[in-house]
Amino acid sequence: MQSQKKEENSLFISYAWGGSIEKKEWLRDKAIGVLSSYFQTFWDRDSIQYGYSIDDVVWRALAARPLTVFCFCDQDYCHAARKEGAGLWRELAMLEKIAQDVEVRIVPLLLDTCCVDLLPPLLIGRSYLDLTQLVSRSVHLANILSLVVLGATQAEVTQYIASELRISDLRDRADAYFSHYPIKICGNARTHRVSLNTGLPLLPPDWMRVKPEWSNVVADDDDDFSPMNGIWHWDHWSPSLGMRALGTAVCAAFFPGRTTENEVVAIESAGKILAVDEFSKIKRTEPFVFSSHDLTRLLLSSPEGANALACLLP
Repeated sequence: MQSQKKEENSLFISYAWGGSIEKKEWLRDKAIGVLSSYFQTFWDRDSIQYGYSIDDVVWRALAARPLTVFCFCDQDYCHAARKEGAGLWRELAMLEKIAQDVEVRIVPLLLDTCCVDLLPPLLIGRSYLDLTQLVSRSVHLANILSLVVLGATQAEVTQYIASELRISDLRDRADAYFSHYPIKICGNARTHRVSLNTGLPLLPPDWMRVKPEWSNVVADDDDDFSPMNGIWHWDHWSPSLGMRALGTAVCAAFFPGRTTENEVVAIESAGKILAVDEFSKIKRTEPFVFSSHDLTRLLLSSPEGANALACLLP
């Protein structure tokens, strides 16, 4: 994600702890920790030192311009907002004083579905962002919220959320599939023999042996590269055709029996990603262990990989 300079984007986090501290500590992991690396972020848990007036510090933070205020609205927030004299009640009163400033945006972020009918008066009628599905799936929120700070349209944010939910679904499907097929693929740095954790060598699938694009490659037979004998090539260099062949064979090993035209195209697409992002980054003198977790992580990092995984998963 590209961002402007921190000093050009100020962010104020409005929330209510409610109950134990641990109950809201997830905000740091899922959102605020990353946001604070992009933007000048005020979060009272990290921004107010002992001995200072809380209201004075909050008011100085609200003087920044341009300013985006994220109101993390759950049941605790909506309840605390109505508790006269409470810290959040005072904070919302200060926000009321700057709410009409054209350089101030106050964005309700819904964490609980019921909150849309419980919002404090200041937030009623403002366009809000519904994060309930993302929160229920423990999806990281930082990138989506960064888009909001940087002025993304509602359509752009909605599209991004749909993409994140799709990735979450694919990850769940992959976890379910690989729980019944827990293989790992290991490369020996000395012999360059590649084998499955079952002890069997990694061999090219039958369709690679007859497909014109691969038949000559996998038929090579020398000391350094002999796919039909489980000897493959990897190196910290530009991804060669041999590395693409290795990536394709590795992906095929995770999805045995996937031989339809569309499935083969998906395996080849995934194999190219593995060659570029994995096997061309390992020195030929280094061994490797490649798991289903690694495969899922790499493929879900790009739209092309996600589409390939979606085609191959049941």
